[in-house]
Amino acid sequence: MTGESDEVLARVEDGVGLLTLNRPQVINSLNLPMVTAMAAALSAWADDP
Repeated sequence: MTGESDEVLARVEDGVGLLTLNRPQVINSLNLPMVTAMAAALSAWADDP
């Protein structure tokens, strides 16, 4: 799975899911769209062991 938001980059490398926060202008503080993107990635990974 690739990231669905420019602020949260989601990928799998060697069977490990990686989330990268990409909002350096605000020191990567979370907002609702980021939390939603992270939850979507985690749900997708949980459904695809």
